[in-house]
Amino acid sequence: MEIHTCLRSSVKAFDFKEEDYTSLKKAFPQAKITNHDSYGSLKKSGEKARFLLTWNLSSKDYQLFPHLKAVITPAAGNDWVKPDPKNKVPVIYGTFHGEMLEESILGAVLFMNQKMNLMVKNYRNQAWDRNIQSQCRLMKNQTLLIIGHGNIGKHCSSLFKRMGLNVLAINRSGGNEEREKGVFGREFLHVLLPKADHIVLTLPGEESNKGFLNKQLLLLCKPGAFIYNFGRGSALRSEALESAIDHLGGVFLDVTETEPLARDSQLWGNEKIMITPHSSCVYKEYKPLFVDEVIERLSAFQN
Repeated sequence: MEIHTCLRSSVKAFDFKEEDYTSLKKAFPQAKITNHDSYGSLKKSGEKARFLLTWNLSSKDYQLFPHLKAVITPAAGNDWVKPDPKNKVPVIYGTFHGEMLEESILGAVLFMNQKMNLMVKNYRNQAWDRNIQSQCRLMKNQTLLIIGHGNIGKHCSSLFKRMGLNVLAINRSGGNEEREKGVFGREFLHVLLPKADHIVLTLPGEESNKGFLNKQLLLLCKPGAFIYNFGRGSALRSEALESAIDHLGGVFLDVTETEPLARDSQLWGNEKIMITPHSSCVYKEYKPLFVDEVIERLSAFQN
């Protein structure tokens, strides 16, 4: 088994170095594992590589790896690793993000629910205003709607249900059986949006999801509702958000339409909006969680 890796990143939590593969080497002591510092170096390994661990792979580059058995990437979607145009080499996308994202989304929901954006301003002004949070409500008395009920959405659903919230979800299909569990098709969006106090977007970066939560849908939301985007920035356009912000209680964006968000964007200056730099999975556990998943995936190829 010959494994070639190129998982370098400017984000320290996502920057894999030689020592991060220690458990992988122990799991497969006979495997030859080569760690590349650049994509160019990785492509030169084409004839030898049987498995690739990489952040990036274009469709045309599959021809450089004639003996490839699989591509494994930490990314949850196909933004950077494209499918094999000949459909011969499977691409295995990361599914380990759920427990990190659910904690980040929980933090965001508690932050907005407790009006901590305004409390930070209160603190900076050295004020003692105890009325800012006078309309805050217990989470158990609220409804949370998850739009995008895949792996990450299901993690969040389970967490918030345990906290006592009324959790609803939207996925592509819905169906009677799923509806009984609070999961509905997209045709129910107009019915569910006005009921939700918190609306969490975890949509993948597909063409059909671009501009998904538009101005009309935002204005359908309950007045004072909170919006959270932890999927892809393109699902929530800046213009739509700016035009509907007065209707909303607040917005928490971990992803934006353009990243990094331009310094002159009007989103930065609005006290109703909290923005984090696509950091919902920036955890110390990110790399070991991915390597554990790689070991599981590669073991399946040996069985």
